[in-house]
Amino acid sequence: MPSTAPNPGWGWSGIAGAYPDRLEELAPFFPGGVPRDPATGQPFFYEKAPEGGCRLWSAGWDQKNDGGTDEAKDVVYRLPKPN
Repeated sequence: MPSTAPNPGWGWSGIAGAYPDRLEELAPFFPGGVPRDPATGQPFFYEKAPEGGCRLWSAGWDQKNDGGTDEAKDVVYRLPKPN
């Protein structure tokens, strides 16, 4: 799957020093709102990690949310804690 996922670090972490609690908080950085999962047309799944990073994942072409744990099915982006 081509990478059309937003990078939650664009703009936000430089302003706030951390990733947002909810992906929707990034909407002002994307004309037309936060991009959607190309496999489902729904919002990407997003979770802040306790150490300050975050995970963003697509349900993948099977269109099932495996919680971003089955990387053979889900497309997962892990971003480290911002500097």
